[in-house]
Amino acid sequence: HSLCLDLTVRSQSRPGQPWCEVQGSVDTKPFLQYDSDRNKVKPLGLLAGEVNATKA
Repeated sequence: HSLCLDLTVRSQSRPGQPWCEVQGSVDTKPFLQYDSDRNKVKPLGLLAGEVNATKA
């Protein structure tokens, strides 16, 4: 299996545009997304249920 975290940081973001975004994927299938404006992680795709079931 392959885990990938795509991190984007903008030094000068515009209003309404997050300065930081992260998307995580396993075997090229996205399973989570984060942006700094909302300060929340959003589960995505078929693996979303697995992310929601994981205890911190």
